[in-house]
Amino acid sequence: MASVRVEALTKRFGDRQVVNKVSFQVADGAFAVMLGPSGSGKTTLLRCIAGLELPDSGSVYIGDVLMDELSPRERDLSMVFQNYSLFPHMSVKANLAFPLVVRHRPRGEVEERVRRTAELLRIEQHLDKRPNQLSGGEQQRVSLGRAIIREPRAFLMDEPLSGLDAPLKLQMRAELKRVQRETKLTTIYVTHDQVEGMGLASVLGVMNEGELIQYDAPAEVYARPRNAFVAGFVGNPPASLLEAEVREENGNLELRGDGFTYRVGEDLARALKGNTDRVIIGVKPEGVKLVRAQRAPNDIDGVLDYTEDFGSTVIAHLRIGQGSISASIPPQEGIGLEAGARVGVRWDAEKLSFFDARSSERIV
Repeated sequence: MASVRVEALTKRFGDRQVVNKVSFQVADGAFAVMLGPSGSGKTTLLRCIAGLELPDSGSVYIGDVLMDELSPRERDLSMVFQNYSLFPHMSVKANLAFPLVVRHRPRGEVEERVRRTAELLRIEQHLDKRPNQLSGGEQQRVSLGRAIIREPRAFLMDEPLSGLDAPLKLQMRAELKRVQRETKLTTIYVTHDQVEGMGLASVLGVMNEGELIQYDAPAEVYARPRNAFVAGFVGNPPASLLEAEVREENGNLELRGDGFTYRVGEDLARALKGNTDRVIIGVKPEGVKLVRAQRAPNDIDGVLDYTEDFGSTVIAHLRIGQGSISASIPPQEGIGLEAGARVGVRWDAEKLSFFDARSSERIV
């Protein structure tokens, strides 16, 4: 096991810059997740770390050892892909043992490590089966086991759960977290699924258009997104984004958007005043309350589009002018709400983020 450090890594394919000067460090034993939409460069970044792609510039260190001139095999990393890559003609036991057999490890050691790995992944009862006799989740466990068994210095995972259905994906997320915690294996995990990313990561990187925009603890990324893209991407659902003009009216600072006017408090006014004349407001769903009576001066008029009932919470999707926001509300508050209903919308100022409308960077 070892730390992983990436310094100013850049990769182009023809005229297209896929990874742009990305730098970050994963501590020994940490679980880092690189989260981003399709085409953001996260898989190419992972392949450069593994040595499967050669970067145009920048460096990769495993521990304190520079990897730039080393082959994938010499880097001593394990990589798990979306497809399981199991040998169909071999038993589960033979699949698990394969990485050790090709390295000519002693038979007794192979037997012992297969036993330990099967116990870790809870697949002891499947050792004599072929892959086609296993479920998707069981096949993925075997694939993970084959990567773990040789005890690599770090573990790279490229969307390994994307082919599983929702209940199985949830189960495998829990298994991955448990296995990583017990093995203390340094892990870099790539996904486009922000629920998966937030749930697994001890440290979360958000990528877009080849750049690493933010790299921090998941709670910090959600609470203080660095720019409007991160705010609108991370969360389930993510923050809603509304653009507004910053105006001073009778000594008060107001944000005027399509269908709303929002008067800001003194502390926020000081932060915004003189900074910019247009902002993007990031509104987290748990910071939105629906009001049907006793309106306050800062309440906004909204129209309900539709609701999604998830049992423990209801997500209400509303229109404000030409924009839209989502509100996370208790189930009892969703009773009787129908599409087209006009409701008051109240924002919790503590759950708002503000970004410069031109640069998209966070102001406060």
